[in-house]
Amino acid sequence: MGRKQYFWNLLVCICFCLALLSCESTEEDPTPGGNNNPPDTNPPSSSIEGCQYPASEMLAATNPNIDNGSFKSTTGNPNVYQVFGYSFKVAFSGSVKELGIKVPETGVYTVRIYRKDPTDDQILAEADIEAFDDQWTYVNIDPLTLDPDDDYMTAIYFKTKAEGLETFFYSIAQFQYPQTYGDVTMVGYAVNSEIGEKVKPLAQDSDDPTLFNGFVDLCFEAE
Repeated sequence: MGRKQYFWNLLVCICFCLALLSCESTEEDPTPGGNNNPPDTNPPSSSIEGCQYPASEMLAATNPNIDNGSFKSTTGNPNVYQVFGYSFKVAFSGSVKELGIKVPETGVYTVRIYRKDPTDDQILAEADIEAFDDQWTYVNIDPLTLDPDDDYMTAIYFKTKAEGLETFFYSIAQFQYPQTYGDVTMVGYAVNSEIGEKVKPLAQDSDDPTLFNGFVDLCFEAE
């Protein structure tokens, strides 16, 4: 082999090696741990679109034995309010856009949302709902933003009838909390009563089976 041919072959080999090194240098270095995907910097979000109705979904899924509870004023005072509800949490940021109830007697009932904190009596949302026997009835409200780091409470108010007549409501005995449907968890029972006032219910924190009284629901939409 001539000197020129040898020199030419050597030059081609050097160029080929330089080209390989150049290609390798343009590749991204792998991230530690062998995962070469960029980190996800976005916060987690719900996969559920549209309204979520935890109470009605729970009833449809479990098909429990529903009883009629009742109460009446023992003093003859017709201006007594009994309030039933539950504390709840949401898994993601979002808004409540509707409130709803299911009752055994046609009438107008007040529904509210509070924070669970017993020192905070602020009413976050309120609606007076005209409902009919044994039907879920919903009304729109101004959207109420909920924070997954906070605890809330929703409740329905029943007013005593005049002349000592019984006021009826729905009840499920031996109800087991918590119950999670979609992004909403019903955490625990809440109840209270007062003459002449619609007071905030008191959360009953207990691991024992309790009651689910006065069916109140909400439309929650996650962001």
